[in-house]
Amino acid sequence: MSEKYENCFNAYCDVEDKIINCAAYDIFKAGYDAGFRQFSSRIRSIDCSVDGNEETRLMFVDDGDFLGTVGLQYRNLRAANIRQLYVKEDCQRRGIGSYLVAECCRIAKEAGCETLGLVVDKANSGAREFYAKLGFIFAYQYDNGDDLMTKVLGA
Repeated sequence: MSEKYENCFNAYCDVEDKIINCAAYDIFKAGYDAGFRQFSSRIRSIDCSVDGNEETRLMFVDDGDFLGTVGLQYRNLRAANIRQLYVKEDCQRRGIGSYLVAECCRIAKEAGCETLGLVVDKANSGAREFYAKLGFIFAYQYDNGDDLMTKVLGA
């Protein structure tokens, strides 16, 4: 595996805080592009299982460099869920997070989902503001103070 792709894989696993159940290392090892669907020149995706839940993991990659990732649970659901949006700190405020969320909206809508939801940590006011700018609204506050935010996916 080339150093560029190994660095991308390592950055991805650092975000996941573990090697996920989808045999990601074997997929990377077999060939970076061979294991991933390519949505656009910068978005790669892989289907995997994280904490026992099936999801599609989108990765924003620029010239082989891993810049961000987001998980999307949407299969056989009316309400899709975003999990763990992450953009490398030195790449934030460049539209990468917005692009990843827009891809999640598109994929979920094409799969027939009616809404897209996510949970925002109670201490992360910046994330609340970010998602509100993208059209998400407050839906519910959990006992621990975290917020559920949702967005209706247009017809």
